[in-house]
Amino acid sequence: MSPRSFLRSASLLALPILGGLLLSACGAQEGGLFGGAATPPYAVTAQSPAVFNATRPDVIPLAASAPASSFAAGSPRRANAEMARDFVDLTFRNESGESRAVFARWEGPARVRLAADFAAEAPFLDSLLAELSATTGLEIRRAAALEPAEIRIRSVRPSRFAAAAPGVLCGSQHTGDWRSLSAFRGGIVDIPADSSSARRRICLIEEIAQLLGPVNDLERAPDSVFNDDGAHAALTPFDRLILRVAYAPELQPGMSPAAARAGAIAAMARLNPAGIHGGAPSAPESQAWSSAYRAVLAAYGRDASGFAAAMARLEAAAAALPHGDHRRVKTLTTRAAAALAQGEAAAAARLAAEARGLARAAGDSVREAEALGLMARAAQATGNPASALALAAEARAAALRLQRWDLEESLAGLAAPSSPPAASPAVRAAGLR
Repeated sequence: MSPRSFLRSASLLALPILGGLLLSACGAQEGGLFGGAATPPYAVTAQSPAVFNATRPDVIPLAASAPASSFAAGSPRRANAEMARDFVDLTFRNESGESRAVFARWEGPARVRLAADFAAEAPFLDSLLAELSATTGLEIRRAAALEPAEIRIRSVRPSRFAAAAPGVLCGSQHTGDWRSLSAFRGGIVDIPADSSSARRRICLIEEIAQLLGPVNDLERAPDSVFNDDGAHAALTPFDRLILRVAYAPELQPGMSPAAARAGAIAAMARLNPAGIHGGAPSAPESQAWSSAYRAVLAAYGRDASGFAAAMARLEAAAAALPHGDHRRVKTLTTRAAAALAQGEAAAAARLAAEARGLARAAGDSVREAEALGLMARAAQATGNPASALALAAEARAAALRLQRWDLEESLAGLAAPSSPPAASPAVRAAGLR
């Protein structure tokens, strides 16, 4: 199946959604997702399949304010030359596969106006903007009442996102045609009005960070929020380095991709000297895995034959990756989530346990927490309340430490005993075993 879904809105042209992670052909000026000229890209924040179909409480207590990346102190562990390649792919390409000719960034302030509906998130937003300002050197803060705002956080009708593929939480777009800009001057972030506090925070982090420059997503990057798999919610050391490089003096607006890569290598040598001659190798590119993963999410719960075919492609692509590759873990947790939705709790438990083992061996605490959460839900579905609650407690503690608020939220309502979850018709028809 072609990875395509459509938001049905009279104000929107044909809108491809690649695996629920990509919205393009959207309005460039005020329209965003909802109207205006058809000018890409409209980037989105996606959720991991590990939290699909889980009970979501209406209210979950979150600290009023916390450093947006407090858990992820330190430096990235990869070689600078490879991260410079990632930098170019993040800043010169977008989620729809288009590219730009010259490097662009903000040259003036990026003041943010928060929708009144989201006033409860103001302290958290302030902490995030302070971190982004310290990272980039830009003036990034909430706009005062009578000040202009270059970035606006909008509360939008939930129905605007309801037709998107599973996991689409929110979206953002630069003002003007991103492909031809040499300097960013404005942008919007759209968040559904009924989003929980956990999901709002995830959206604020990724969408504002992407408006600062790295608009693309890279599935090969295991350590980044700029990844379609939704494993990370808070900025990582890699993400902060990418943002620091984007605003480093070695980079200038108007640079070509080759010049920007050379500038990024020079900036990283200064900012991350440990990566000059050291660092772990980056994961290999796999277009086959990326294409199949997007197709899986586009068909999830909607098209049985398309889902089954895409899942088979995903598993074949994952088998060709190194044993400890993060995408092998994501393949297992995605299949486990689908098995759980189908009512195949025993299969889900087995797949999630295998994923946990791979993640633990690789030292990947974020994806291990996802696998733990799936194991907890599978235990509940098989009538093992004691095991479910123990696993859920362990997963929730890890999720809070890692600032995976959506994962913690998905487990907050876990209660036992409970009947097995109802399977969606499309997933059930796929006949997962």
